[in-house]
Amino acid sequence: MSAYTHYEVLGIPRGSSDIEIKQAFRELARKYHPDMMPGMEGTRFRAIVQAYRILSNHRKRREYDREISNTATQFIMQ
Repeated sequence: MSAYTHYEVLGIPRGSSDIEIKQAFRELARKYHPDMMPGMEGTRFRAIVQAYRILSNHRKRREYDREISNTATQFIMQ
């Protein structure tokens, strides 16, 4: 698992609405798009796109939320 959750990548809280997710994605995509940042490899942009793909799909988001909850629980119990 990465150091940041998809929510942190987009800069939104976990309970964000679909509209908030889309707005955060659009703002960050504009800011970090490789065409706007010549010379950058686009790693940050790829993370933003991946986060949006997961969080904008209700089924994938539910699975992701379950996964990060399980990971947090395992970490606390260790």
